[in-house]
Amino acid sequence: PPKPQDVEIDRASFNSVTLSWLRKNTSSPITSYELYYSREAGSWLKVKVPAGEGASKRMTHELMGLYCGTHYQLYIVAHNPSGHSEASETVSAKTLGEVPRPPKKEHFIVSNSTSLTLRPSSWDDGGCPISHLTIEYRPHSAGGSHSQWIVVSRNLSPDEGPMTLHDLRPETWYSVRVAATNDAGSTDAEFTVRTVPNSH
Repeated sequence: PPKPQDVEIDRASFNSVTLSWLRKNTSSPITSYELYYSREAGSWLKVKVPAGEGASKRMTHELMGLYCGTHYQLYIVAHNPSGHSEASETVSAKTLGEVPRPPKKEHFIVSNSTSLTLRPSSWDDGGCPISHLTIEYRPHSAGGSHSQWIVVSRNLSPDEGPMTLHDLRPETWYSVRVAATNDAGSTDAEFTVRTVPNSH
């Protein structure tokens, strides 16, 4: 059969892409199509699409279960009793959603004299749920030198509620480094915050 023509991306949601292509009349009717798709640098997956009946000149299919905020490549192959066509041209699509966006420091960190409380839920997920956050911190040493980063969590869920860093020094500057990850990618942010004086 001839290869599918005029493949177009009609719309995208956070987890699906709808595409359409020209349905060609051939002497041996097309029985089905195979839709191949892959993420960038990923392996190719395929789904079978029945040719269906009807007079519509275009076939439409919604490809579900995709990653949020992700680029995809797609192409189509037609099948009939005599075999399969060449592949259509490859088209590109991106599902909706972006990488996480960091909050303002005052929304994320509450400072006390010997602790810092972090609010993971204050991060904007960009439309794609945040899977986990990595959190590290370190004090600023006298003379501007830095100590080693202390890893608090490599797999904090944003749903776990506030996290508190205990046993800190009063009136001391700290750096807090966060990496937030969702389907669309990862965002790194560093916050500088000072603990408050001890209340006597």
